[in-house]
Amino acid sequence: SIGDLNKILSIKPELFNLKTIIEAEAALLELKLTNNPDVADRFYSLIPHRSQYHIDLIKNRRILIEKLDLCQMLRDMLTVNELTNWNVKASIEAKYRSLKCHIETMSNSTSEFQNIFNFIQSSTNRNEQIIIHNIFNVVKQTDTLNFSTTLSNQQQLFHGSKYSNFLGILSRGLAMPKMVIEEFGIDRTDIGCLGHGIYFSNSASTSLKYTTESTIRSGRRLLCICQVALGESADYYSFSPTLIKPPHGFHSTHGIKQTEDNHSIFNDDEYVIYQLDQQRLLYIV
Repeated sequence: SIGDLNKILSIKPELFNLKTIIEAEAALLELKLTNNPDVADRFYSLIPHRSQYHIDLIKNRRILIEKLDLCQMLRDMLTVNELTNWNVKASIEAKYRSLKCHIETMSNSTSEFQNIFNFIQSSTNRNEQIIIHNIFNVVKQTDTLNFSTTLSNQQQLFHGSKYSNFLGILSRGLAMPKMVIEEFGIDRTDIGCLGHGIYFSNSASTSLKYTTESTIRSGRRLLCICQVALGESADYYSFSPTLIKPPHGFHSTHGIKQTEDNHSIFNDDEYVIYQLDQQRLLYIV
């Protein structure tokens, strides 16, 4: 995340404070309402960008969401640094504690590592090769306490996200795209074929399509493995992008992968939940 910020911003990320970030977010909200170029200039004066990332916010409305995500990344970085007293030499454990996470590197000699390794490899397309560098065991207390243990049909599923999102995922957990839409009134590009939910797959190859490479380590990507309480899942063979909850009597939706025996328009199996308490993060790969 710090690497992404350094790539985009023309000043060091640690020079920002919460007041500046809040003012920048307010400018984005005002832009949504007014289309005032002076407000766009105010945003860039608050959050100075390198020239190649200085994009016209009036003509490129969807960029507002990217800038909102940038502000949230700055907030997350600020949280970590404040809780470690801005100590650049703070231990990894101290930084994890500031995120309210317990994260442990899994030894590749354990049976748990081998099980996860096999789980990933068995769900990978034959023409793809995934090199697994590390598997991290993650315990986030809020996820564990809030998780819906009473729902049936619990599965371990993959979730892919941009590399730069992982500081936020560790800090705040997975979030619904709908939250941002309600606040800013802008359609997100990450809303999927089954509406405003959190998307999972039983295929590592499928979830990797939604990841991006690290800007620091070329070719490296991150992938989540979550425990997901699907409950009763409603099957879909066609897109339904306006969903904000599953149909009555169901707890999740399932986009059925196209086969010779059905007429589905889904290229991959997609599982979607619409309540945050139906998932908890188990591993980051």
